[in-house]
Amino acid sequence: MVLLGYATALLLQSLTLVVGTTLVAILVIPLRRFLLLAPVTALSILFADVNFDYYMGRLAISTDSQNLSTMVYLSGLERAYLNFKDTLGLGVGFQQFGITGSRGDIMESIRKLYGTDLNLLDGGAVAAKFIGEFGLLGVAMILAYLVYFAKSARWLHEVSMSEAAPRDCKRVFFLSCFVMYCIDFFIRGTGYFSPSGFLFVASLVWMDGSRGTQGQSTRPGRALR
Repeated sequence: MVLLGYATALLLQSLTLVVGTTLVAILVIPLRRFLLLAPVTALSILFADVNFDYYMGRLAISTDSQNLSTMVYLSGLERAYLNFKDTLGLGVGFQQFGITGSRGDIMESIRKLYGTDLNLLDGGAVAAKFIGEFGLLGVAMILAYLVYFAKSARWLHEVSMSEAAPRDCKRVFFLSCFVMYCIDFFIRGTGYFSPSGFLFVASLVWMDGSRGTQGQSTRPGRALR
């Protein structure tokens, strides 16, 4: 299934899907098997007709880049920083990212190259939008997310590695939604109101509701606190 995910990502030329598939592989495949799988995947990519320029253009994170995806991503980070600084850490307010506050030099470059303010309102990734709109509160909530991300990812990895551990299907589903939202947060996201955003909020509601009714440990088969 992991190889199928990589094949689909390469056929669709989607770096975001490559990152997501890699994250899933890390969670569900034992380290030894993952290390064996990596050379096979690399050889398959080398022999396949893959447009490496597409990926290199997006991985070359530089303010001099003229790759649209890279420029949009950097513009979101730049405007998050400028809004944070200009508002002294308060943020510009909910759903005001791109409407009020500084636009930044990279967004002006995008406008000159493409004739419009592409991704002005979403910033390319949810974390940039979150920081720009909520300032210090947004930073604190992202840090809290990272803490629970690490705990949830560890629990999912332990469950995947253990054949004897009972599998709570609801817990696996909601923690998977919670963990995979890191793609929207840090790689590519369209904003709060998206299908993945809905699943993320649903996972938060479930985690909060199950906290007091389940076990006390993060071991497989018990609750995550």
